[in-house]
Amino acid sequence: MTHTTSTRDIDAPAPAVWNVLVDVDLLPSISPSTVSVRSSGLLERVGDEFDQTVKLAGRKFTSSWSVTRFDRGAAITVTGSVMPGVRYSITEEVAPITNDRSKLTVSVEYSLPLGMLGRLAGRLGAERKALAETEQVLDGIARLTERAAGTMPVDRTA
Repeated sequence: MTHTTSTRDIDAPAPAVWNVLVDVDLLPSISPSTVSVRSSGLLERVGDEFDQTVKLAGRKFTSSWSVTRFDRGAAITVTGSVMPGVRYSITEEVAPITNDRSKLTVSVEYSLPLGMLGRLAGRLGAERKALAETEQVLDGIARLTERAAGTMPVDRTA
């Protein structure tokens, strides 16, 4: 398994960040590769599931995700497969810094198929793409929560 971690301070209270994390219907607004999400609402417990359709390299892939860790208000882990043979586990942890600021940490673990060849592919590009996507997701979460908290002006051109 390959592992990456990114952290971002967000100008919004931790509960506002948490509300975005558990609302998977917001994923198309947060993740640039997400085309659509099929869910039964907010993620509320271990075992909750959702389907995510992403567009990568001009192709669409639908993956099923399941919540494997749920620490209400603090941490959530979802595990799934983005495409055949590619397993992902994403942990998002939010912690208050002050009443109006929080720290969000996103850790991604993934495995690629084909053993050593897959590990080489990961080092050559997949890891870089996963890290870039994680940074874009952090930006999206920060944008949504800061806008909702009133600490960021609404961009009416977006």
